[in-house]
Amino acid sequence: MAKLKNFIENYLKNQKISDYEGWLALYGKDEEAPFREAKAAADTAYASTRAEHGARASSLYAKGLSGSGYGDYLNHAAYATRQNALTKALREKRAARAENERGYLSYLESALKQEEEQKQAKAKEEQKIFSDLLSQKLLDENSAVTYLKVRGIDEGRARELAKESLNIQKGSRSYVNQLINEAEASNMDYYTAYAYALAKGLDEESAHSAATVAAFRVADRKARYTSGYNYY
Repeated sequence: MAKLKNFIENYLKNQKISDYEGWLALYGKDEEAPFREAKAAADTAYASTRAEHGARASSLYAKGLSGSGYGDYLNHAAYATRQNALTKALREKRAARAENERGYLSYLESALKQEEEQKQAKAKEEQKIFSDLLSQKLLDENSAVTYLKVRGIDEGRARELAKESLNIQKGSRSYVNQLINEAEASNMDYYTAYAYALAKGLDEESAHSAATVAAFRVADRKARYTSGYNYY
């Protein structure tokens, strides 16, 4: 049973605590119990030192002091002692509360700092993985998503990064040149090359430029061929 209790306590202490009451239950000082004990002791002492208390009353009666001013004096003194004890207990209670509040604020600062460090580390690791993805030059979204998931990125975020990667890849000069070369090698005219570039992910302006270059090269090669030039 003791081992189970220790396991539960350790488990709870390793969880993130988001509220003051939860933190107080695990780490804080008990503010009320010492005050209750001090109050109970003060009340007991007060009752036992009053002039009307059994032993005290018997002693005063034996000395002929019952109902005298001395009895009032004893009662006032007992009351003052009780109030002093309660005042001290209240100060200690407030001090414990202040210490608990400082401890909780310190905990929050530490938790927020740790959370921020974890976010920064995650962002840094994600940036490295994304850079690695770009170096793979993958032009298929599903392949890019699979690559990212294998590296530990969840599917939703992997899909976002894959799309971003494709946009970067397809907007690069090397990719545009690749499409121009492919259109030229297939002897495409302008319209065919334009449609091909759009299908490969280029925007209209980039597709127009690529199709124009490819069509010009095809036409130039044909002109050279018909004029008797060898084309390399």
